Amino acid sequence: MDVFKNLDEILKHLEIVPFLGGQIRIQIDKTIAIIKGHIDDDIPKKNFNQEDIDHVLSSSRLMSSLMIEREVKKTIEINFLRNFVYMLYNWNQNYEVDPEIEKNCVFVQNYLDDSMSLSEVLQTLKTMTARLELGTKADLPSFKLSDHYYKIIKRESEDEFFMASGPTGR
Repeated sequence: MDVFKNLDEILKHLEIVPFLGGQIRIQIDKTIAIIKGHIDDDIPKKNFNQEDIDHVLSSSRLMSSLMIEREVKKTIEINFLRNFVYMLYNWNQNYEVDPEIEKNCVFVQNYLDDSMSLSEVLQTLKTMTARLELGTKADLPSFKLSDHYYKIIKRESEDEFFMASGPTGR
């Protein structure tokens, strides 16, 4: 199985564009080039550039985030993730680069196979909770507007309720 050929074919499809977006696609293309370069040129681990290692690690984190943040339902998205993670995992296994890359790859694979362990589920929930808390702490103008709008609607509906119920002349 030639994973680079599979990825090349998948990345040619227009269906994958919405899933990968602009910056994500740039990151993926660079990661593929780094790994393919290491393999084709038979570069020993001791000669790896730290920037390249950090980039591949970042890509493995990105794949984990995509699993949490996006709904992966199209066959082409699943095929992309399986092939990309397979490439990352094998590169990491062959060169013993970083255990976090392996952890992220295993997470994505287990997620796709619907076989996440309880600890993976709990870690995912912790991550989602932290992101949610970060979002609620943000003082975004749209939240202020929405909160203000909600209060106005609530007050108007309460006023209408009291007007409709009329005086209770006991």
